[in-house]
Amino acid sequence: MKRALVVLLLAACTPATQAPPPPPASAAAGEPRQTVLHRTESRLSILLDQSLIKERRQVELPDRYREYVAIEGGFVRYDRLKQGTWAAGESNRAALKRIVDTDEVREAAGAVYREAEVKDVERALGRLSYILVTTPRARCFLFATQGPSHELAGARCRPADDPGRFNLEFEMLSFLGRLRLDEGAAERRAPG
Repeated sequence: MKRALVVLLLAACTPATQAPPPPPASAAAGEPRQTVLHRTESRLSILLDQSLIKERRQVELPDRYREYVAIEGGFVRYDRLKQGTWAAGESNRAALKRIVDTDEVREAAGAVYREAEVKDVERALGRLSYILVTTPRARCFLFATQGPSHELAGARCRPADDPGRFNLEFEMLSFLGRLRLDEGAAERRAPG
């Protein structure tokens, strides 16, 4: 599990001119099995423009459904518990802090959680917390939103010398505005 997150974060922070490291071809001993998904098999719907999507992958876990969506320069991770709810009272900001404070994020993006820099916005997904971090290596947009039985989180980075890095916040808020937690209903209706 950690290995998959490290691969995705390293891919997110790899300059666009360099190919990201390939995802693990098969599960290593003790690692959960992963399956590549077609967009019609996904539980996440992304309306309209699909150009950021590189791959969708389901990870088999005993207590939840997990799906990773590899996007250009980053990833989206969706978890839905098979039963029960998340720890009572954890806010989106707490979920975001938990993600930013992992060793993998610090190593790959150099990101540091600062409460004063966190922003909250309303989207079709509900309330979303995000932070925009600029380091000497990259500019990264990290986000999280949590419901009673689901969590959606992710990151997208652009290299520090990429002129598009200044549009990152707008691009990601637009992308997240098109994301639906609808068990993939919109994807199954979409052409192609």
